[in-house]
Amino acid sequence: YLVERDIPVYQILILSFGIMLGAGIITTFAFFIYNPATFLYSESRTVTFLLTSLLFFQAINIISSGFVVFQYTVSKKEKALSEEILLKSQMELKFLTAKINPHFLFNSLNLLISQLRNPEKAEETLLNLSDLLRYQLDIGDKNTVELETELSIVEKYLSIQKQRFGEKLSFHIECNDKASIPPLIIQPLVENSIKHNID
Repeated sequence: YLVERDIPVYQILILSFGIMLGAGIITTFAFFIYNPATFLYSESRTVTFLLTSLLFFQAINIISSGFVVFQYTVSKKEKALSEEILLKSQMELKFLTAKINPHFLFNSLNLLISQLRNPEKAEETLLNLSDLLRYQLDIGDKNTVELETELSIVEKYLSIQKQRFGEKLSFHIECNDKASIPPLIIQPLVENSIKHNID
């Protein structure tokens, strides 16, 4: 219990030795008060017995304290390792979510340039692109997002690609499920699907 509460080991050891020593002293005084003649006429057998008992219990205390120290050290190392693994996975996830495909960005900007003669299409593409970029900035600190939100971003991405590829690309999204998923986990699948199948 004390180890789980992060009490320092030296305090646990002092406490355990103090309890054992205090128990031995109290037992000795109780023995003396109960039968003082034993200390005077037993040729020190009682004192020897009490000291032997005290040493025996202190030896047990040392062994158990050593086990506590060992358990404390192992639990600290395991806790530090699990925190390191968690931090590493969170950093990898943030790195992946913050990564913007430069080819997609350049292609989208080129698409916008080509759509300047058609302001309505250019505006739609620009709004979808800005929503995509804003979404990637907003989810920087989030570990999960709603599936519905993720699919709406995928739809905006596909709309931009539809403007680019025209009749080569058609898509339909249908999903009524409610769930929380890691951010930007669907879009890479869609990007790869377009990249390897558009021809």
